[in-house]
Amino acid sequence: MGKLGSTDNGLVMVTTHLYDGVRSLPLDFAQYLHADSLEKGKEDPEFKKKPELALELIARCLNRGERPEVTLIDGGYGNNGPFLKELEKRGLIYIGVVAKNRNVEVEIETGQKTKMRLDELTAILPEESFSSITYCSQVS
Repeated sequence: MGKLGSTDNGLVMVTTHLYDGVRSLPLDFAQYLHADSLEKGKEDPEFKKKPELALELIARCLNRGERPEVTLIDGGYGNNGPFLKELEKRGLIYIGVVAKNRNVEVEIETGQKTKMRLDELTAILPEESFSSITYCSQVS
């Protein structure tokens, strides 16, 4: 619906799924309520941003003992620093899209941490620092 340029007349859901390499099984979902649809807007107690809802759903999974090897995140969450820090705090390895101009903190050989843009970092890393990831999807 976001691609239509408006929310149109539909529901926006935040979901978690279990994926075994072949099938996806929905686990939990929460309806996102846009601030405009709530009486007090962003000040309404029911208002939660999508990353906040996603973290609540991830917590549900972890509380049930479901610990994914890798957490795949929607592209919209990849540049949300607080969201990514929460995943890291929970010890989750994640794959998502991040902007090439995103600032990251890295420790390169010297033992000192430094901040730089992601595209600058990838330009100085040797080729063997990268590994290929293959995504296989079966369409039925």
